[in-house]
Amino acid sequence: MRHTSTVIRTALALLLGGLIAVPATAAAAAAPETARRQIIDLGTLGGVYTLSEARAVNDRGQVVGDSIPAGLGPEHAFLWEAGRMRDLGLAAFATANDLNDRGQVTGGVPLPEAFHAYRLERGHLVDLDAADVPYSEGVAINEAGQVAGNTAPAPAEFNHAFLWSQGRRVDLGTLGGEFSAASGVNVRGGGVPREPATEAPRS
Repeated sequence: MRHTSTVIRTALALLLGGLIAVPATAAAAAAPETARRQIIDLGTLGGVYTLSEARAVNDRGQVVGDSIPAGLGPEHAFLWEAGRMRDLGLAAFATANDLNDRGQVTGGVPLPEAFHAYRLERGHLVDLDAADVPYSEGVAINEAGQVAGNTAPAPAEFNHAFLWSQGRRVDLGTLGGEFSAASGVNVRGGGVPREPATEAPRS
């Protein structure tokens, strides 16, 4: 019995020792990973632009967003990469909401009496809108360059989600309510809608 007791005590000691060692080992392994993390100040566009807001980052570490002058004047869309922020060259009040790993950017750009969704790649801008809907904005883009966004007949009334693919924009409709809004797009081009059936949002 004493021999059995010793074996049990030894087994328990080994088990408890193992349980204690696992968190310690995990913490030690996580320490280098934590040490490598850092917050990087992306800066601003400089000059009168004293504020900035990041909206999206891709797997290459590129970031898009807006830089805003002091006093909250007209913002400008930017792309940050390799330690440098640059103006995307769009009109004032344009937005840059998302980008994919190919560096394609989507958002909205103001036009006379309109605001249009766009896709930007290497300085070439594609207007995603149609003549029947004057207000639209791209909110998400996948690796195939497909864009999900929202359209409206008037400012601040984005009431239908859309998917743009290969030069064609498709209205995604609603689930039976009056409004819908896209918030993302998957790799196969499926939009992620959010729909309020009335004035209150409904998932």
